[in-house]
Amino acid sequence: AYKGAWRACMTLPSSFSFKTMATVEDVDSDGELITLDTVIQNLNSYLREGGKVQQAHSNYQIATIWDYEMTPCPTTGKPGVAVYGNVFGGRGDNIEYARAREDFIKGQNSLSVGGDASVEGYECTDEQCYVRRNMQELMEISLCEVPANPYAKLIWYNDKAVVKSKGDNTLKVESVDVHRSYNECSYE
Repeated sequence: AYKGAWRACMTLPSSFSFKTMATVEDVDSDGELITLDTVIQNLNSYLREGGKVQQAHSNYQIATIWDYEMTPCPTTGKPGVAVYGNVFGGRGDNIEYARAREDFIKGQNSLSVGGDASVEGYECTDEQCYVRRNMQELMEISLCEVPANPYAKLIWYNDKAVVKSKGDNTLKVESVDVHRSYNECSYE
């Protein structure tokens, strides 16, 4: 139900939503390839715990991830995982959220996924050698400018999201009428 609610609000002017590749089955700048199915296994529990997204590997939460999908990388066509999320708004008295949205638009919109991963083996192709790893625990997702996985890049964001300014930087939340039913979940 919460995924449906987020999806219904993705393109509202008050929703700073985005879709970003989280990982692609390719060797990253650390010389590692993380197995996609182990990322998915850990991503499910990470989302159940709130899907926290940090700003540039800080301890400051500035967004949330609320859904994912298996999808080919738009650049390479290799298998990957894309995530959907929202950058927080705030009431205007929180300058960090306003700065996070500005940083996102300026390019801090790639993803870095960190955690504990086991070494499954060393492999080589004609081009390079790398370490294959299985993710054991997903510990952090951060928005950053330069991800270790070169394809963990922004796919889409709601560029219609507006920041109303009357001395502050709050997103204007439009009213949404919700019809509550046990059989359906519709939004007007």
